[in-house]
Amino acid sequence: MRKSHLAAANALLAGKAGKHGNGITRPCTIAGERVGTELTLFGNVIAVLYDPAPAGGQRLLVRDAGWQSATTKAWINSILSEVGQVAPGTGIRQVKGQWLLVDGAGLTRPWTGSTVVFKGDL
Repeated sequence: MRKSHLAAANALLAGKAGKHGNGITRPCTIAGERVGTELTLFGNVIAVLYDPAPAGGQRLLVRDAGWQSATTKAWINSILSEVGQVAPGTGIRQVKGQWLLVDGAGLTRPWTGSTVVFKGDL
C-alpha cells in the first residue's frame, strides 16, 4: 500500500480534507448540507464515508466510478483495508480480467461497480 493511499484512507476516516497524491478528501454535501467525507481519484468519487446516523453507525460507499483499473482497485482496497474492523479480508480481487468482491467471510461475488459497507463505530 502506498503512503498516499494510506494517508487518504486515514483522512477519509477522520473526516479531514486534503490532497494525497492523486486523491483528494473533502466534505461531501447534498443541497449544501454536509453528509460525510468523500475521496476522489483523478476527479472521480471513489468513496464516501457518510456521517453517523442518529441511531448510530456509519456507511462507507466504495465505487470504481467506471474505471476498473489497477490504480482504482489499489485505492479501493487500501480504503477497505483501513476499515478492516468492518469485515477483515474484504476487498476486490481480479480473476481472468473479472473483478470480484471478497467479503470478510471469504465469500466471493461479481463486482457490480460499487458496494456499501456498514460499520457500528469507525
